[in-house]
Amino acid sequence: MSQIRKELLLLKFLGKSLAGLALVLLPSVTGAQSVTYTNLYIFSATSFSGSNRGGAHPYAGTLLVSNTLYGTTDAGGPNGWGTIYKLSPEGTGFQVLHTFDKTNGAKPQTACCF
Repeated sequence: MSQIRKELLLLKFLGKSLAGLALVLLPSVTGAQSVTYTNLYIFSATSFSGSNRGGAHPYAGTLLVSNTLYGTTDAGGPNGWGTIYKLSPEGTGFQVLHTFDKTNGAKPQTACCF
């Protein structure tokens, strides 16, 4: 059986209740023209002040290092200026690694690099 290629998609929403999704796209193994989407993580909406716990609006792609996905959000976090987060490819272990507060950067719109 050939290896299935997984691709992480980040979708940005500006609605009231959804601030972005992390999805995995799995091509069909039967050869049909279909794909399966698996939701890895739902970023929560921000408060009126623009803050939340985990970040919002994942803007750029993620980086896969040692079976861990690293990414950024350009909004949310406790200060409302975005976050750097990590997440397993299975959707577990979401953790905010850094929050921006304008003195150390703000609203990152690029992927992480090592």
